[in-house]
Amino acid sequence: MYVPSLPSFFSYLFTLPYPTKGNNTLDDAICTSTGSSDPQTNAWIDSFFFPLTKYLNTHAPGANLTTSDVYNLMSLCAFETLAKVTRSPFCALFGGGALGTGWVGFEYEGDLDKYYETGYRQPLGEIQGVGYTNELPARPTLFHVQDRTQTNTTLDSSPLTFPLDQTFYADFSHDNEMIPIYASIGLFKQSRDLNVHKADKGRNWRAKLLVPFGGGWLLRRWFVSVRILLWVRVLWNRVPVRVEGRKEST
Repeated sequence: MYVPSLPSFFSYLFTLPYPTKGNNTLDDAICTSTGSSDPQTNAWIDSFFFPLTKYLNTHAPGANLTTSDVYNLMSLCAFETLAKVTRSPFCALFGGGALGTGWVGFEYEGDLDKYYETGYRQPLGEIQGVGYTNELPARPTLFHVQDRTQTNTTLDSSPLTFPLDQTFYADFSHDNEMIPIYASIGLFKQSRDLNVHKADKGRNWRAKLLVPFGGGWLLRRWFVSVRILLWVRVLWNRVPVRVEGRKEST
């Protein structure tokens, strides 16, 4: 999606169907050979949520909840709150006492999911973000996309669907696609893989910070006319971040 220069803000929007059978660099489902994070997340849910599930079944005879049921009930806290714009009753269910510790495990499940699904630990994770990453240099440098991977050459070659003369662009996608884009660029690398059986308190890979509701990242460019240089800064949720492996990056 692109937004023309000010002041004609949002005067033209280009939307790609989702899901689509064609190449779409804003979709994480292009690579059909990619793996899944289910083995890691299921192992964590079965282990961490077992005591919570036992507690709920003891105090709610006949409920016969599974560990997956408890995880899904916790998910309703966030999604129902967002949908109804008011705090969900499910949040209070896990608000304290014996069930209050569940949020630690719930948060870590999200970290494992993103890390092993489309992040650094997925063998084909970074590949799913390479198409969009290869499109990025086109806009600040004003050169056409040079890529033979996931990009849609029909769209990228047209000034109507992929213009290069705009001041401001806005792309919108799913959190599952933002993660492989981060990985392909080199953002938020882990010094060690996330432990499936014990939460790593020192991790910097936290899904709630990487892809929160309404989260995003921004690229700014500066032209230095004296030296004919182009500088690009990456901001993640408004915070400058360092791109690993890039010289003079901030």
